[in-house]
Amino acid sequence: MSHTDTPIAALFRSMARFLGGLLLLIVASVAIAILFGVQRSVWDCEGKYVASTQLGAEQWPEKATMQLERYRPFMVWADSDGNAEVEFHRGGANYFEDLEIAGNAVRIGSSAHPNLGSFSLLSGTLNLSPGIGLGWFEGECKERRD
Repeated sequence: MSHTDTPIAALFRSMARFLGGLLLLIVASVAIAILFGVQRSVWDCEGKYVASTQLGAEQWPEKATMQLERYRPFMVWADSDGNAEVEFHRGGANYFEDLEIAGNAVRIGSSAHPNLGSFSLLSGTLNLSPGIGLGWFEGECKERRD
């Protein structure tokens, strides 16, 4: 405190330094969460699509691409362990906002339907229904390394 400072001016200056440091800490925390809070991977899958028809079950070869986003443990405000987006090469894209990860097993779902499929991070096996009554995709996936 200099000789010309009043106690109130010194108090305001201390509060400004404290609030500035707190603001810097908050901005740094948000930046870390944005930059490092999600682990993304892209998987190319080949398999078969099985659908129920009036004549019984029908199946055909199908390819799919899946983007898997796993949230880091410090993302405590997230409602699930991640999300997935799956595009089928014959058409159709699906977003699943509810992933539950236990070890290498990933349960895939949505808020309306919590159990629409599963994915193994260990073997790359994907079993997935894009929605109730829409059939089922079964395939093997390989992670893209680009």
